[in-house]
Amino acid sequence: MPVTAYKPKSNVIGSHSVPQHLEKDYLEMKRMLQQSHMGLGEYLVLSFRELHKGYEDDFSAKTMRCFR
Repeated sequence: MPVTAYKPKSNVIGSHSVPQHLEKDYLEMKRMLQQSHMGLGEYLVLSFRELHKGYEDDFSAKTMRCFR
C-alpha cells in the first residue's frame, strides 16, 4: 500500500501527538528548533536521513521504545 501525505501547493502538512512521558523532551526539542529557526517537519526528515535512511528494513520501533 503506498504511503501518501496531504500536500497543498507548497508544503506537506501533517499532525502528530506526543505521549505524556515524552512531553518534557518534546518541549526541549521545540525550544531548540525555535532558537534555530527550523520547523518540526524539516527536523524530522533530516533526522530520518541521518539515522535511518538506507536502513529502513532494519528499523524497529520496538527497539527504540525500550529506551524510554
